[in-house]
Amino acid sequence: MTWVWVALGGALGTLGRYALSLAVNERTGLGPWGTFVTNISGSLLIGFLAVVFTERLTGHDDLRRFVIIGVLGGYTTFSTLAFDTTRFLEDGDVARAALNGIGSLVIGVVAVFAGMALARLTII
Repeated sequence: MTWVWVALGGALGTLGRYALSLAVNERTGLGPWGTFVTNISGSLLIGFLAVVFTERLTGHDDLRRFVIIGVLGGYTTFSTLAFDTTRFLEDGDVARAALNGIGSLVIGVVAVFAGMALARLTII
């Protein structure tokens, strides 16, 4: 049954990623912003929810797998980040490639820490 929950979560996460990327790209134009916002918000959520499931809601393994592996696994878009960065490199735009790749990694890690801190500060 775990496989089913992870698959369903992945489908929901993928739809969420698609919807958010479309919304962001409609406002900012084509580019890496939809992917960037998705990856950073996914990093914040995984940090927050990892703490919730390991420190507050222990024993909910199927729900944790559904949300963290399924939903957030389908939601975050590392392969798209890598593709966007590669496109910048192919276009000779090394500065944008570096900003996109390094910026996403650094801000993503900061977002995970922020999510963990938020979870530890809230009453859940």
